[in-house]
Amino acid sequence: MNEEEYDFHIDAKEGYRPHLMRSVLLMAEKQGLELLDEDEGDPEFVDEETIRLYLAPRPAPVQSLKTPMLTVVAA
Repeated sequence: MNEEEYDFHIDAKEGYRPHLMRSVLLMAEKQGLELLDEDEGDPEFVDEETIRLYLAPRPAPVQSLKTPMLTVVAA
């Protein structure tokens, strides 16, 4: 992760194990990142063996009007 350059990506080498990718994606999620979807960007081939998957910060969750974060009470 390079926050100054706003460059978040995973470089996956040919033959990586799926459980390793799951672990990396879970770590990224804990850092507030998620994979870009198809509309936002495509993976990039770095070389013959490596594909780069781009990540972006997850949007903040929208709070429901039914469960406000703050309640004002007047006495």
